[in-house]
Amino acid sequence: MDQQYIKGIPFSTLGYSRVISLLKDWLYEKQEKPRFVVTANPEIVMSAKEETAKSKLFKKMLLSADLITADGIGVIIGSKILKGTLEERVTGADLTHDLIEHCNEKGYRVFLFGAAPESNEKALEKLKEKFPHASFKGRDGFVNGEEIEEVKTQIQQFKPHLLLVGLGSPKQEEFIYDNLQTLNVPLSIGIGGMIDILSGTVKRAPKIMRDTGTEWLYRLISQPKRIKRQLVLPKFLLSVMAERIKGVTN
Repeated sequence: MDQQYIKGIPFSTLGYSRVISLLKDWLYEKQEKPRFVVTANPEIVMSAKEETAKSKLFKKMLLSADLITADGIGVIIGSKILKGTLEERVTGADLTHDLIEHCNEKGYRVFLFGAAPESNEKALEKLKEKFPHASFKGRDGFVNGEEIEEVKTQIQQFKPHLLLVGLGSPKQEEFIYDNLQTLNVPLSIGIGGMIDILSGTVKRAPKIMRDTGTEWLYRLISQPKRIKRQLVLPKFLLSVMAERIKGVTN
C-alpha cells in the first residue's frame, strides 16, 4: 500500500474514495483478521515523536494500525513541505458517517464506545432512527478499570462489525491496540469527539469550511478551550520544515 512517512508515521496516500472502499471490504465479518484504523492529525503525530517511554509506546500502537489516514489539514501541508503525495484529508468524521451508512445497507452491527452518558445515549437514539436496518449498541466513556472489563464483555456479546471508539487520543488507540485480537471486531476506528457530533451535542463545521481545510478554525471559535491543542499545529509544521531542511524524508 502506498505510504508517505511524516515524522516517522506512515500515512496512506490513498484518496478518500479508495479508502472508504477498502474499509467497506474490511467490515465483512469473515475477514481473516481484525483491522485497526487511525485517522491522525498533527497532535497525534507530535504525541508519538518524543523520546519518552509513553510516547514510544504510543508510536508502537500507531505503527500496528492497518491504515493511517491524514485527518488534519496540517498533515496535508506537512506532506507538501516534504514534497510528498498526500492530496486530500480522509477524516474520521467522514469515514464514520459513510461506514455507518454502509452498515445500514448491509444490516451490520455498530458499537459506540465513548463520550458522556447522555451524549452516547442520544447518539444511539438518533442513529437507530436514521439507520433502522443497522443494529446499534454503546457504552459511555466514563468508566473505571473494572468497568472496562464490562465494556469488553458487552462488545464480545454484541459481535459488532464496526467498533467506533471515542475516548480521545491516546486512550482510544490504546483500547483498540490492547483488545484488538480479544474482541475480534472486523474494523475498529478511534473517532475522537465524533460521538458528540452524532448526538447533536456538538455541531460539525459547515461544509465549506471542511472543504477548504478550515474546520480547525470553526472548532477553535466554537470551543475556545481548544487553543492549547491548536498550538500543536505550528510546532508540527516547524518540525516538518526542519526535517525538510535536513533532507530527512524517510
